[in-house]
Amino acid sequence: MSEAPQSRLKAAGNGGNEMSMTQQQITQSQQRYPRYRRVRAAFCLGLASLCAAIPSYPANEIISRLTNESANEPANEPANEPANEAGHTKFCTNELRALREHASPTRVRTDLRNGITDQRRLQHRAIARTAQWQLGNLYATGQCVPQDWHEAIAWYRKAADLGSTDAQTALGIIYANGYGTAKDLAEAAKWYRAAAIEGNPIAAVRLGGLYKRGAGAAMDLPEATKWFAQSAAAGNAEGQFNLALLRADARAGAVDLVAARTLMRQSADQGFALAEANLGLMYLNGQGGAQSDAQALAWTLRAAFKGVASAQALAGALYANGRGIPMDLVAAHMWLALASTAGDANAARELSSVATQLTSEQIAEAQHRAENWTISHSNLNRLEPPKR
Repeated sequence: MSEAPQSRLKAAGNGGNEMSMTQQQITQSQQRYPRYRRVRAAFCLGLASLCAAIPSYPANEIISRLTNESANEPANEPANEPANEAGHTKFCTNELRALREHASPTRVRTDLRNGITDQRRLQHRAIARTAQWQLGNLYATGQCVPQDWHEAIAWYRKAADLGSTDAQTALGIIYANGYGTAKDLAEAAKWYRAAAIEGNPIAAVRLGGLYKRGAGAAMDLPEATKWFAQSAAAGNAEGQFNLALLRADARAGAVDLVAARTLMRQSADQGFALAEANLGLMYLNGQGGAQSDAQALAWTLRAAFKGVASAQALAGALYANGRGIPMDLVAAHMWLALASTAGDANAARELSSVATQLTSEQIAEAQHRAENWTISHSNLNRLEPPKR
């Protein structure tokens, strides 16, 4: 729902060297004390972005307090958890107070009336909207405060009114999905458009998606192409992927498979799983360039390991037919079983065919591999549970 904290820090930039040191301290604390990784990193990165614009703000003091507090926490001692929680609560309270102080609309209005320079006015607005956007994030994700979509929306609106494209994009996502409020695609389109016009690549690709589907706006593939192209030009992997799909779709204009494959590769190189799956298909069918079974398998497996059901089904078929790799029916059974479980009907039919060619021991081995993959994938998902 927002830019990565690292890019925020760089964009904030008055004190480049100081900010680099701050980032290093945060990283060290994350690695040493993973228990508080998400919450404390979120606060430090958010506050650091404010500190960059406030020369008098005690940035080093905040980070030192975090580092010292972490250093005093006994590692791997469950008996001390209540004490750690108390310290953690105090930390959250202090940092919430700091964010709220700089997010205060009253403070912004006062600053704007005091005859300060235009540059200083802009600086204070930037400070306020960054703090407001960060508070919205905390309420949306439930970090340090109970999750509260009403409060999240209120803070996002304040930041959006001050020109935060991140907050505008967040509001678009909230209304598009109905998080804590009625789903309203027209309202989502309004906020996406406001942010996209100012160059936010995430908002641009989401707005393009609404035009492509005819949701919240009349279906308009040329308009969708325009916004996908803007997002892709900014290097957004999702924008590159969606633009690639339209370049291969005759309904959106002249088909250009070479451009589609180039864009798909750019997206896949960034690790976008759906692009990896589609690039595998393009290599398999020789669309937009040379045909290669080996490349088809390599890209398909990258997507399959990330849980893309269509890629898992294709990986199973490639193993079953020995394309790009020697035939391996046990591996084929594993991938087809995973795709079938995810609801791929074609994979279910292919799975039955493969099973007739295996011994009971081989089927048991394939099932064991599929179970191990499922457990591993579930553990990865639990590291960062989605907030709804």
